[in-house]
Amino acid sequence: NNMSAAASLFGLKFEWWTANKGAQWLDNSGPLSPPSEPVMIGSLFGRGFADLYNTTEARLMPYVQRLRYNKTQPITYEVVLLNWEGQQHPWHTHGYSLDIIGQGFLDPEVQWRGLHFNASRFDLHTAFAKLPRLDRPAPVLARVDTFTSAPHSYVVFRITADNPGAWVI
Repeated sequence: NNMSAAASLFGLKFEWWTANKGAQWLDNSGPLSPPSEPVMIGSLFGRGFADLYNTTEARLMPYVQRLRYNKTQPITYEVVLLNWEGQQHPWHTHGYSLDIIGQGFLDPEVQWRGLHFNASRFDLHTAFAKLPRLDRPAPVLARVDTFTSAPHSYVVFRITADNPGAWVI
């Protein structure tokens, strides 16, 4: 499969938890306002994010990466999902199966419900050193449409954009 230019997309975009302050779950600087109608329905009627969220300020709208579809040469994307939360999180995809190619913990000294998590021990290069290069095939640990990310962990998966349509992943 042909790998996209995923390296240029690496790194977290503005994430919702950066707006949290102390014990407050939400405040007026956070982008957690609901759209005026469900996004898929708005899209069906030609309304974009600016219409649905009543703003053009990118940090106040969800980050969406559209997958490009190529019927003759499907494009495979590699996604690194980071779970900085102290709790597990279930994930489910629609219309696609994912190839899990890696997983691990953000703090190399902490495992599931082990020692206290320390974000300063996370090192990007160490955590992802064993992953295959983007332009190489990867051993598939599991092919899934549902998985759970452990607390303070990461999951790396590849998804091939071979099923056109408006799928929420």
